[in-house]
Amino acid sequence: MIKMGQSLMDLIIASYISIFVKAFQQRNVAFNNYLYIPVFSLAMAFTEVYIIINIVQLGASWDVVWKLATGAILGCWTAMYLHSKLIKVENDFESIINLVKNNAS
Repeated sequence: MIKMGQSLMDLIIASYISIFVKAFQQRNVAFNNYLYIPVFSLAMAFTEVYIIINIVQLGASWDVVWKLATGAILGCWTAMYLHSKLIKVENDFESIINLVKNNAS
């Protein structure tokens, strides 16, 4: 049996990861980083399903909302910071075109 406290902590972590990948993905789209999009899309799908399953098990409550909000705030801030530090802001589409050209030769 899942303990209530553990599930709520898991929900904070899941919300953190979920919003982190969504915010990172938003920056990928905004800065045309095409190569990162598939990985982050898959991560978004997994975290959304995990969160939905947990909400169904725990039931809707203000406590669940606050846990989700806490994870969301921290995840978004982290994604914004890391994207600006780790990803070179440039048009990634050119690297895809060059990759296709090099493989066609």
